[in-house]
Amino acid sequence: MTEITTTTSPEEERSTAPTAPGRRRFFMTAGVAGAGLLVAACGDDDSADTDPGGGTDGTSSTEPDDGGAGDVAIATFASGLELLAANTYQAALDAAGTGALGAVPPAVAEFATVAKAHHQAASDALAEAAGGITPTVPADIEATVNAAFAEVTDVTGLARLALTLELQAAATYLDVIPKLTTPAAIGLAGSILPIERQHAAILHFVLGEYPVPDTFATPDESLAP
Repeated sequence: MTEITTTTSPEEERSTAPTAPGRRRFFMTAGVAGAGLLVAACGDDDSADTDPGGGTDGTSSTEPDDGGAGDVAIATFASGLELLAANTYQAALDAAGTGALGAVPPAVAEFATVAKAHHQAASDALAEAAGGITPTVPADIEATVNAAFAEVTDVTGLARLALTLELQAAATYLDVIPKLTTPAAIGLAGSILPIERQHAAILHFVLGEYPVPDTFATPDESLAP
């Protein structure tokens, strides 16, 4: 079975639609299976006139706001998750090409191609927003996904694994939105989240399940550090 690596894939030659996993939950579920996040500058440097105990020595009464640094850390982590998803779909396409997954309906191959392009574009944009970094997938998450992918032998198994990745990516964005520091960052992260949920809906359908089974989205399966 093709192993998933974290090398950034080349840009898709085909046109794509506009873009768009704590870890304990991933380890519990994986075996069963946007456009950019703009980083804002740090906030106002002015400090409050009270000390941590409520005094007046010129120190802040709250913990320092890490401002843009927090957004950079989130973008860095998210870029790695998006790269992992892109590489998983590419590995699936490679396996399908060798016949390792049995018969793969053309519509499923098309979905994998487009979803891969969405995740790759999101990873690239997030990496740029984080300062032009090279996306890196956390080693423990990558190892778990590789092990799960090695057990995939058909389209159903692939869809289960991909569904786990999509739902946990969506939960991660939902989890980190309140931790972002600017309206622009919040809005853009929010624009990536529904793309993951749309991917999940298609995968539910592929599995013969109702495409939108949940009334409310939750961050319960977030992989945010």
